[in-house]
Amino acid sequence: MDSDKPTKYKSARPVYDDPLWNLYDTIYMKIEPRRKQITYGVSFFIGLILVGSLAYGIMSSRTAQAQADFGLALDVYKADVIKPGSEEEKNRNPAKKSFTDEKEKYKQAATDFDKVAENYSSYREVSRYYAAMSRTYYDPAKAQTDLEALSKGSSDVSLWAKIGLAELYAATGQTDKAITAYQGLKENSGTLPKSIVLYSLGRLYERQGNNTEAIAVYTEAAKANRSSAEGRKAYERLNVLDPVAAGKLPPEEPKKDDDI
Repeated sequence: MDSDKPTKYKSARPVYDDPLWNLYDTIYMKIEPRRKQITYGVSFFIGLILVGSLAYGIMSSRTAQAQADFGLALDVYKADVIKPGSEEEKNRNPAKKSFTDEKEKYKQAATDFDKVAENYSSYREVSRYYAAMSRTYYDPAKAQTDLEALSKGSSDVSLWAKIGLAELYAATGQTDKAITAYQGLKENSGTLPKSIVLYSLGRLYERQGNNTEAIAVYTEAAKANRSSAEGRKAYERLNVLDPVAAGKLPPEEPKKDDDI
């Protein structure tokens, strides 16, 4: 005789033998005791997906904002300086940013790049570089400190900082430091043409009164790329310092049609 005690689970099995129902019944009987754990697990997994989607959306938004803020700072850095009352001012495009004073322009650029560096780690190094280069126009001492710090790395920005630092040393009369910096760039000048490095070295050696070294690097510069602006200038200086050495150089190669 069947007991009247209710069971925890009783399926509404059809009176005939249905294979699909048997499969459903078997799976249900296995899942039922763990239904709460499974429900919690699925809910947790869905939560992770939602949190991940939200985090991705925030990151994407910050990346876009970082690019926008960096671009605005770069617009200031590259803006034209137009004197009031000049012909340029009359023809100025009002939609394009411009300044009336060079120092004010670079002060604004440095401030903007500092903010980008502070707020966005992905743009920190390159923003610090541009902030330092901006300061070379109104605070060279601070610019030198910042560029020296940036130049110690091995990234592309570090290489740019080394180039900027060499130029700053030369511009502020620190000839020995400038020569050392350019000598380092001889081995790895990146996208900076080697003829520029060599010509700059020659000018610095001349400033020191070291014509022997100047002649050597001018010769190397003219050989490296005689058709470039710096190659031609190096050849001109070589003609002044040592016409015999200049005469031994091969003639400048004519430009090809592709170079015109």
